[in-house]
Amino acid sequence: MAIDQVLISKSPGETRIALLSDGQLDRFSVVRAGRESVFGNIYLGRVEGALPGLDAAFVNIGLERAGFLALPEARPPDSEAAGRGKDGIRDYANDGDRILVQVQRDPIENKGAKLTTHINLAGVTLVLRPGQPGVSISRRITGVADRDRLTAVTGALVPEGGGFIVRKAAAAASSEAIERDARDLVSRWREIGDEAATAKPPQRLHTEPESELLALRELGGAEIGKSSSMTPRCIPGFGTFAPPGCRTWFPLLKPTRARTPFSTLSASKTRSTLRYHRWLDFRAAALSSSPRRRR
Repeated sequence: MAIDQVLISKSPGETRIALLSDGQLDRFSVVRAGRESVFGNIYLGRVEGALPGLDAAFVNIGLERAGFLALPEARPPDSEAAGRGKDGIRDYANDGDRILVQVQRDPIENKGAKLTTHINLAGVTLVLRPGQPGVSISRRITGVADRDRLTAVTGALVPEGGGFIVRKAAAAASSEAIERDARDLVSRWREIGDEAATAKPPQRLHTEPESELLALRELGGAEIGKSSSMTPRCIPGFGTFAPPGCRTWFPLLKPTRARTPFSTLSASKTRSTLRYHRWLDFRAAALSSSPRRRR
């Protein structure tokens, strides 16, 4: 079912988000303060231990525990050594090295975050992949005409040394919207590079949006056909902190006078259709869009 309306309620300590399709509740999420995810965040870290026996390194990114960087995630994507067993972790990371990493999995229990050096920056219609040239089209875009059009449009936007994953939302987007998304992502990556050049590790260089912004970004914008409602507490954050790509939805966002926008939902329908989803699932979708490479 296509999501056509979003309800957002933000109160001290808790944000609730509901996704509706034709008035029916499709998904519901509660994000509580203190449980925020770091999935997708980008850090300039310091290697604290490169262990050949594990073929992995531990990287200090400023969290309670050092992150874990395995050899396949440290190795450059285009490395000829991949799968040949001719390299080791110390070919890419040594004690004391500065290293740019992205969180692939949140810390759990006594384990630190899982890290990668294969950076992905997600937008509404595209995912920028620095250091990974080429254009990949989401498997969820099945039309031959759509795939050909998007390959042509995106191919002309590929930055030097980088590439794009074309997300499902691009199928309904104009060429201008895709071009704007590409410019925003490339600009953001340059900002990260500039910050990394002068920063002292450990330092966070990029933070994924808060849950309400993330929900809108991952829905693709163009697929939301109705105005979305939210409590007034949400509005200032959209104007000040909304990342590139999210600002185009401002006309759709309307504060509600109700105590909560969820008061419009039928209790019986809510109970019968409720499915709990962690927003981590949305973050994962942003960084892995099931691409199919088009050369």
